[in-house]
Amino acid sequence: YCRFTKKTPVATLEGISINVLYAFFDWLLRERNGSLGAASSLQTYWNALYLVRKQETGCYQIDPLIKSQMHGIRQRLAAAYNLRKDKKKKPVLYTEDKFELLKTLYTSVETTFPYERYRVQLALIIQLAGITGNRPLVLLAVHYQHIKVTLLEDSAGGEQPRVLIEIVFHHTKGYLREKDAYVWH
Repeated sequence: YCRFTKKTPVATLEGISINVLYAFFDWLLRERNGSLGAASSLQTYWNALYLVRKQETGCYQIDPLIKSQMHGIRQRLAAAYNLRKDKKKKPVLYTEDKFELLKTLYTSVETTFPYERYRVQLALIIQLAGITGNRPLVLLAVHYQHIKVTLLEDSAGGEQPRVLIEIVFHHTKGYLREKDAYVWH
């Protein structure tokens, strides 16, 4: 945008005004040429712009009037560029579906892996993704030291042992303090 307007980025970010913001978001939507489909994307770009401004200039505050006016600008631009306002329907994976997926993973002879450890890892990832679906950073913070895998004898007398996976989540969301570790198994 600054190359387009022939202005320096830091000066533009420091002297941010509602006119500059409107021009920037209008330019952004024209440049994206229809690849932004949702009005919520404008909020995401606004949040990113705020973080870049803070990092590049050290300015931590934006005038409350500008914040208030930006709400109206985002709405006007969303209408002008026919951006979708409703939330996109996300597919739901039910517990029963996850159970069938894991059952197939463990019992299918067609599903092969170079090392059986990969099968257990995939099962673990499927389980964790279901549990931490709204908090992917919690999933990324899990290390081997947080996981305990135990093979249990099948009580029904089957050949295949049962796999018990215990996970201790240390990096869960807390309010003003560290939460106690959460054990899932």
